[in-house]
Parts: sequence; structure tokens; C-alpha cells
Amino acid sequence: MRPLTGRLARHVHATLVCVAGALNAITASDLLLPGRITPYGLAPREFGVADFDGDGRQDILVGTGDPNSNTLQYGVSLLHGKGDGTFEVRRAGLAQPYTYGPFLVVDINGDRRPDVVSPTSIYPGNGPPLGGISVLLGNGDGTFARGIDTAIGPNSPFFLRSGDFNGDGATDLVALSEGGQVCDYFGCRTILDYIWILLGNGDGTFAPAIRMTSQGPYPVQVAVADLNGDGLDDLAVADHSGFNAPNHTSVSLFLSLGNGTFENIGGVRPDHRPRN
Repeated sequence: MRPLTGRLARHVHATLVCVAGALNAITASDLLLPGRITPYGLAPREFGVADFDGDGRQDILVGTGDPNSNTLQYGVSLLHGKGDGTFEVRRAGLAQPYTYGPFLVVDINGDRRPDVVSPTSIYPGNGPPLGGISVLLGNGDGTFARGIDTAIGPNSPFFLRSGDFNGDGATDLVALSEGGQVCDYFGCRTILDYIWILLGNGDGTFAPAIRMTSQGPYPVQVAVADLNGDGLDDLAVADHSGFNAPNHTSVSLFLSLGNGTFENIGGVRPDHRPRN
């Protein structure tokens, strides 16, 4: 096997960085690439990229098992960028118990330092566990304050985005999570997914989550933008099996009313038929 060179080598290397969690058994020598794969932890799954320590270099935040043990105690650790494509493993703040899901890197408290929002499970002690989010406020040196947890519903979110939905300048969040289930002879299955709106207080905490449903039963992604020019962020929601039609996707549009609620102004279903 000949070494990969030029644009192809750079492309493959970039791909390995993006999906290293799925390829952590492969070493650089297996593909005859430069040795820039960083051995790290147990089953890294989620990534967030920003300059977390303020040195002007991009770092990578990783959700994974503890890199210093063989236990499956999942948390959040930092790959400190050296500026040359290599990284130094550092421990960041742990968000426990950590639930696999997307990282959202955003300035939550307005101090111009990147913070991290991740899904988590919350155990209230007097009932079943709840799904929620954990906010890790960045200290600006590559470390984070202890996670601030906010419950949203019965299940942890599988999608997160930020915006300003009430015009107060604080960072708000929109989250998607599995919702209603039905159980029968064939087992239990989800029949409805929820949209959650969390209005930020500007300090890492949030008002109680506001639950919404979309025009279709299974919202899978949300785009956040000011769609009507009123200065408030609105939502465009991609719904799987929208309009109650199997194997179809619709887009539902929601205009912000300025108080954390939205007006559903309808939606569209893209035409998936091939065009000549």
C-alpha cells in the first residue's frame, strides 16, 4: 500500500479527526498517514471545537470515558490545541451523569468565553430520572465550572441550538427530545417528539422549559434565524413523516411572539421526486 499524499492525505486526515470516535481502533500507521491521531479515552463520541483556553488556538472538547482509567465513567475532557495539528489531553469539568448527545458550544453568560451545553440525566431522588441539559461555564483557561443542570422532560435531548427568542439579549435554547410513547404486544415505541424552549437568565440557568409540538410528529432538526425581520429568532423545524405521510419530510415554520412561545404559520413539504 502506497502512502497517501497531497490533497487526498489531507482529506482523509480531516475525516479521521471528525469521526475518530468510530475509528479509535485504527492507528496512523495502518493508513500510512503522519502520526497525528491522538489516543484518547474510551469510545469518544461527541465533539465541540473552540478556543477554550484563550490562547488563540482551536481546542477540541470531547465526551468520552475517563482517559486515565478503564472505567465507563463518562464525562467531558479537553484536547488542548498546540497550533500544529497536535493536541495535549487535559481534564475539563466533568458533567455527571453524562448522556451521549450533541455538544453545543456557545457563550451562555455573556463573558465572551465559550461555554458548553450537553444533554444529561437528572436524578431528583424522589422519582424517576429526568432528561435535561448541563451547562458548563468556561473559566477561559480550558477548565469549566461545575455543571448547572436544568430538567426539561422525561428524556434527554438529542438536538440543541441557541438563539434569542424573547429579545432580552440572553442566550436561549431550543432542544428536541423523544416524547410520547405507546406500548403494546410488539413493545414500546415513540409516537411523538417534543420541542423545548428554554429562556436563559444570562447566568447559566433557565426558566422552566416550554414544551411545543411541531406540525409533524418527529422533529429532527431546527434552524434558528430571524425569518420576518422583527429582531426575534424564529424556528424552521424539519419534521420526519410530516403531514402524516410515511417517508416524507416537511418543514414547519414558527414565528417568535417574544415571550418564548411561537406562532405556527404552516409549513412546506419538499418534492423529493427526481427532476429532469
